Amino acid sequence: MSQVAGPRRVGPLAVTAAVHRITWRMWFNDLCRSLGSRTKAKLLVAAILAAVGAWTAWSSIELGKQLGMDPDTGREIAAPVASVMFTMPALATLMAVLYAPSRTLLTEMLSVLPVREAHVRGATRWLTVAVGFFGGLLVSAPLALQFVFTGSAAVALAGVSYAIFAALLGCLATQVLTEVGQVVAARLLGRNGVMVQGISGLLTAGLLLYAFMTSMPMNGGDGRGVLLPLGEVLAWLLGAPAPSWWVLGLVPASPMILLAALGVLEAVPRKEFAPWRPRFFAGRNLSAGRPSFMVLELRQWLRYPPNAVLLLFINGLCAAAVVSAAAAGGDELGLVYLALGVASAIGIGCYGPTRRHHWIYRVTGSPTAWIGPKFRAVLLIWAGMMVVYGTAFMLVSGGGPVEFFLALPMLFVELCASCALGLLLPVSRDQSIGGAVSEAVAVVGLLGLTFGLQSMLAASTNILVSLAVQIAMMAAAFAWYLLTARWLAVHRTEMASA
Repeated sequence: MSQVAGPRRVGPLAVTAAVHRITWRMWFNDLCRSLGSRTKAKLLVAAILAAVGAWTAWSSIELGKQLGMDPDTGREIAAPVASVMFTMPALATLMAVLYAPSRTLLTEMLSVLPVREAHVRGATRWLTVAVGFFGGLLVSAPLALQFVFTGSAAVALAGVSYAIFAALLGCLATQVLTEVGQVVAARLLGRNGVMVQGISGLLTAGLLLYAFMTSMPMNGGDGRGVLLPLGEVLAWLLGAPAPSWWVLGLVPASPMILLAALGVLEAVPRKEFAPWRPRFFAGRNLSAGRPSFMVLELRQWLRYPPNAVLLLFINGLCAAAVVSAAAAGGDELGLVYLALGVASAIGIGCYGPTRRHHWIYRVTGSPTAWIGPKFRAVLLIWAGMMVVYGTAFMLVSGGGPVEFFLALPMLFVELCASCALGLLLPVSRDQSIGGAVSEAVAVVGLLGLTFGLQSMLAASTNILVSLAVQIAMMAAAFAWYLLTARWLAVHRTEMASA
């Protein structure tokens, strides 16, 4: 008697290819729905790519004028350069991991098919690696491209190839650290969800920042930290004496070791724990009388799991930067200011929780009634972080209030720009990586915007002129948000009535 064969399971490569293809298509289709047509979506993607290319070329040229890189200089600063090439993609991957929810529409659909759960996790992991890899490379590209300006083809090939290798190594290291952190934290706490994900992200960020700081010959360090082997191999590729045999063996084998560790982690059984969801403002009486639209928008923003995890991560990052500067007796690397810049990117997730519907429009009948409350809710969170960490910045850096207040206009511009980008780029619960892709694109765009504006301000030596330019930038950025939000509100209303 013949037996009926069961469904044949799909292999990991096929699952990964399918998840990548479907995810990117969903992200682009969501962008098309947001803008109203495929043509507008293609134009926006092309404009983003052109802006990224222009920023990379410009920043590379400007940095080259300051460094004056040659083979000798490259060998001398090999350890800090290798640390940057490793850490930037690692942190970009970490942000992608934190912004990707564990259960999505795509994973729910795959759960009813003959697909192993470990293969789905692996496919999602490689998506975050791809986002972190390219995002981190874009951030560190101006430094990596300095090897091209040395005039030596061998040095250019060695430097650029090593940048790609270090970026991949940083992405894989982040994946291993976050996986281990989530497994351990879930077992210790007996719960799962955004808090476990956030705790794992904080621990991983702390380890990455510690490794980066100890590799910098600044803030009292001697530049001989845990990432020193990476710098020794890079210096050897640039013509320096060969390091010890164990360094030459360990560094090239590190990606394979990390891949093997990820394979072992995939085999670790995952217990089903009760989800731990954020319960900000859980009470019914949020304020005296009826809560305002701004309070309701604030509660909705905080209860959106990716925003809650990102907020936890950003606060941990700012606290780590403050502690590092306090321990070193100063902030020579500008880590606190950099952390405040990252904190100003919280507006990217402002629109995600309500992308599919606008309850304020249904209540008031006004298609633009949500624009003000949504911005004020994000502004309140941003202002709270600026007060707390700005005060800490003044205490640990030895600077006065004037220095901090001069930095606030640029940080406000970054906040408005992140809110405007959050309106345009899709962030939704339906797919795991859409928010991470939008987050990576927006952060890179904010870095380019900040670099360009600061370069413009540096050209002026008059404080009053610089202040007037900054006020104009603030007004223009806020107007950009208002115009983008109004266009989007009217566009959605026309689509709903069509």
